[in-house]
Amino acid sequence: MKNAKRIKVVSLFAAALVGVSLLLTCCLIKAPSAQVSADTEIVYYDSVYGAPVGSSSTETYTIDCDDYEITADYTYDSAPAFGNTDASFRNYCGPATGMDIVLFNDRWKTNLIPNYDPGITYLGKYYYLSLPDTYSKAAYASIYSLMKTGEVGGTTSTNFRNGLKSFVENAGYDISYSSIYSNSKTVNLNALKTAIDQNKVGVIMCSEYNYIMRLSVASGETAMTVVKENSTVPHMMMVYGYLTCAYYKNGVNFQTETYLYVTRSDGSRDLGYMQVNDDCLDIDEAYIVTIS
Repeated sequence: MKNAKRIKVVSLFAAALVGVSLLLTCCLIKAPSAQVSADTEIVYYDSVYGAPVGSSSTETYTIDCDDYEITADYTYDSAPAFGNTDASFRNYCGPATGMDIVLFNDRWKTNLIPNYDPGITYLGKYYYLSLPDTYSKAAYASIYSLMKTGEVGGTTSTNFRNGLKSFVENAGYDISYSSIYSNSKTVNLNALKTAIDQNKVGVIMCSEYNYIMRLSVASGETAMTVVKENSTVPHMMMVYGYLTCAYYKNGVNFQTETYLYVTRSDGSRDLGYMQVNDDCLDIDEAYIVTIS
């Protein structure tokens, strides 16, 4: 067994410790579906601001372990988290997710956002800064418009894929989507690992979701502390890897959890985790995005 080491939530500049103490039950009452008819797609909204359906709450709990082992960890040294830069935009998780995917690829496909560097190389590693400027704000506004988010009051799957396609093709590149959907509780982890090996990221669309803001063991302690948002707001986020952690008590592996690395896509510019196979998760679609 590996020695226990601290798990840090990836942040733009550092791991964010969220001081939340409200203890609520994990599973929320399922909100009415945003899909109102067979001819109407689910509309995905921002998870915090102005969502017309659903509710969100936060809980803090501990996993009482005396040791743990990270058995899988596939991700990048850093990931972009642009957030919303226009106060007039609402329900923008789709464009925010699309912008993060564009920023991730702009490292290599530099014409996606001309005259803009999404990050820097430091000590042999690449770190996304995703700093807003005239060029990046214009790109984000274009994605928001192309996804018809302002017209619909959110972003449908079709508008997300078509809008991002238009933006990428306007920049002179090609784009394709490959599904990594497995079922409503998880994605195809092998396909996600392959995508990470190929320097790709994806998008996950959920009718219900969880978002883990903190996953860590404090110095001198053994229990894993989890700060987790549970939401019935239809939401989408960029996914850029996964981590699997086995928890031990008295030398016995009593629990193993897998967490996706995701953007929060709510304007906060946060990066965190989504726990798969969780009661508070209902995945509709999940794709790897290839820009070439």
